[in-house]
Amino acid sequence: MRAGSRGRRAKRRAPGQSARAAVYEALLEAILCGELAPGERLPGERELSGKWRASRNTLREAIRRLEHARLVSTRHGQGVTVLDFRRTGTLELLGPFLQYGRDEREKALVLLDLLEPRLRLIEELVALAATRATKEDFAALEEAAARGEAAEATGEPAAVAAAQDLWLQALVDAAHSLPLRWAANPLLHAVRDLLERLPHLMPLTPSFSEYTRGVLDGLERGDVEAAQRALRHFHLTADEALRSAFAPAQD
Repeated sequence: MRAGSRGRRAKRRAPGQSARAAVYEALLEAILCGELAPGERLPGERELSGKWRASRNTLREAIRRLEHARLVSTRHGQGVTVLDFRRTGTLELLGPFLQYGRDEREKALVLLDLLEPRLRLIEELVALAATRATKEDFAALEEAAARGEAAEATGEPAAVAAAQDLWLQALVDAAHSLPLRWAANPLLHAVRDLLERLPHLMPLTPSFSEYTRGVLDGLERGDVEAAQRALRHFHLTADEALRSAFAPAQD
């Protein structure tokens, strides 16, 4: 391990944070910010346990979580080795990477590269929902739209982000497609994690309520093109705002 990372001091645990979560978050940050490079081995359990003042069981649980995220590899007799998360990671790393990564240009490109596939996925969900949604699905979409209107009235980005997540989950349900659900889950979870960590990225314009009502109106009339027009207007406008926000980092 490099001298800089070996000398890194353990963070204090946040109020209410478990020891396992604290160790995991600290190691996650060290990997994503580059303090722990691909191919490096973590110190032994005794050293890490002493550094974090955590039991070995707690440490092992945190390491297992890092393995699940494909950030480290554990082999008998070889210890714990840091993986190249740029090759092995999944969309679950999006939020943490944007929080802890040090290369602002790379972080901007990662976010912007996500916008187009997200839009295409949601367009496909809308197309399927137009032919597969049940009365119960429409009721769930109506409820999600109403919650979105209430959240938008507060003017709080975090509330709008939560409402948008609820709306998209209802849309996934209405599509009744297992393959699309499997494709959507990591993407939607990544976006939700991103907005929870960086709520200021949630644009409050254009109107989220106008978007959901436009989509619902199109779906109820069986007009897929109208529903997708409302969808594209909202996301393309919101995505352009995000591109503008990250433009300096791309220069």
